[in-house]
Amino acid sequence: METKTISYLNGKVWYRFLKVIFIVAFFIVLLISNFSIIGGSYGNNGVLLGPPLDSLWILIPLNGIELLIINNLLILLIFEFIRRAFYYIVLGKLRPKKG
Repeated sequence: METKTISYLNGKVWYRFLKVIFIVAFFIVLLISNFSIIGGSYGNNGVLLGPPLDSLWILIPLNGIELLIINNLLILLIFEFIRRAFYYIVLGKLRPKKG
């Protein structure tokens, strides 16, 4: 049995198609979230976290740039987790060989 690597997957049409869909989805999610943060109102330059009970709201003071950085890092981590899970399912390794 052949050891599956990223080069093996690159030879498959479905993998290349899935890779394009993944990259397009990543940029669409990134753009939508960044435009919603820039255009949204967060009141008092902070983010409200917590349940909808007035006494339990937590206000984290963030300016727009800090919020964008945190948001982009979270999106990057989520998509990286999805990518690693895909490699683990298809290739059996979290960090597959390239060659």
